[in-house]
Parts: sequence; structure tokens; C-alpha cells
Amino acid sequence: GCTYRSPVAEQPPTSQPPSPPPPPFNYVLSPSPADVEAALALSQAYGASIVATPPEEGSYVILGGPFAHDLGAEAASRGRIFFTRAPGGVIRMRVASIDTTWEVNGSDWSRKDYAVVFSYLEEGGDRVFAVMGCTRYGTRAGALWLTEHVSRVIGGYGSVLEWIDYDGDGEVEAREIRQIARFPVGG
Repeated sequence: GCTYRSPVAEQPPTSQPPSPPPPPFNYVLSPSPADVEAALALSQAYGASIVATPPEEGSYVILGGPFAHDLGAEAASRGRIFFTRAPGGVIRMRVASIDTTWEVNGSDWSRKDYAVVFSYLEEGGDRVFAVMGCTRYGTRAGALWLTEHVSRVIGGYGSVLEWIDYDGDGEVEAREIRQIARFPVGG
């Protein structure tokens, strides 16, 4: 018998595979030593540089809220997020746009936390992502969550996250983080 082999089948493909989309941000702004692990998670996931001051241009992530640094306070006000401290080690996180408050207390340390993750556009068109928890554990949870869910915080909505240390090891793990609310954000 005679076999026919198509010459087309033996040709190497002429088109290149599609290139991956550009990273959503090039920098991770992390001035607080408490948020180093969170900064590393985002840096490794997206190849972003960790910086201590805002970049001249380019999209970036601000890690940490108003208790961590002034830039966190500025970002929180853009998202209408308010953090307050109360006696007994209580930290409250209020999301004004949905008029809802979450809180952690001293006994929740390294066991439970809440965070917000959102983004907005600066005047020059660069996107700023904000990740802030009631404590460093919430910020770490927000950073870890953002590595897989950037699209959820582009387009006018932010996410409220809850982290519970189900296995009791004091480490934030992706499977322990869940989105519990969404809220509108201008820009």
C-alpha cells in the first residue's frame, strides 16, 4: 500500500503563540516592614519591583492601610474605607459605600482578619491597586488573593475579604481566604 502524507502537516507552525498580557502593575509600594511577605508574593507573581515611594509613572500596588503609612491613608480615603482603633485591641474597618463594618480584636491576632482590595485611576491614567487589612495578616491575605483575582478589582468595584486560619498554623494560605462582599469604587 501507498501512504499519502500531507506536506502541510510536516511544516512547522508559522505563527507565534499569543504573548501573555502585560502585568497589571509594575511596582509594589511597601513602606511598612510588616508587609514584606505580602510584597514578595505580589512581586513574584507579576515580576513587579518592590519600592518604598510611588513611581514616577506606571501602575502600582499600595500595600498597607492608614495605620501603616500616609499613602495607605490616602488610598483608603479614595476607596471610602475607614479604619479605627477601639479599646481592647479592636480594629474596625468600615466600607462607607455599602455602609458595613467588620472588626477584629486582640484574640483574633494571627487567626482571623479582614481586608479590602480595590483599584482606581490616577490623573495621569496609571492604575493604583490598594490592599489593606485590619492587621498584617489581612494585608497578606489581600495580596495573596490579588495574585489570582486582579480582574475582580478593575472596573469600579472592590472586594472585602475574610481570612480565617483554619489549620491553626498562623500562616495565610489562599484556601483560607474568601471574598465576602463587593463595593463600588470611583475610577
